[in-house]
Amino acid sequence: MVRSGPVIAYERPSWPGDSSATAATAAMSCGSIGATGAFPVCASLAAEPGCSLLEHDLLAWLAAAPSCRSRMLDLADQLAVARGGLTRIVDRFVERGWIERDRPEANRREVYAVLTAEGRAILSAARAVYSRVLKETLGAHLDERDLSDLARITGKLLDAMG
Repeated sequence: MVRSGPVIAYERPSWPGDSSATAATAAMSCGSIGATGAFPVCASLAAEPGCSLLEHDLLAWLAAAPSCRSRMLDLADQLAVARGGLTRIVDRFVERGWIERDRPEANRREVYAVLTAEGRAILSAARAVYSRVLKETLGAHLDERDLSDLARITGKLLDAMG
């Protein structure tokens, strides 16, 4: 492991015959330390606006939805979390005043999450932190062309993975 500023870079041994795809996958695996909280975005979001990366993503999905309102079922799919797990997350959000639950009279089995003004304020603060940290980390190592290529390639992979 090599430390370079606030970012931890992981060295991986190379083996003869490694393909570019293998090297890229290994690099992405090292980058996935975000799930453990070690990635700078996670720490900064927790420290400044007071939310996790998953919580940021949930707020962002709601903000992007028509009328800032989405079915719980759809949110679970978008975030790739279990429905029960999303229910616990939403419980915390309701307690914080970031979202409200809505059950339409016509179908009481459906539950919607609705972004509140306080939730929009938290998302705005979180987006500022998120953008700043990515500029400090990725932007410090990649020029505009590299960043454009990265966005294109990751978009292509996400589209292919469904």
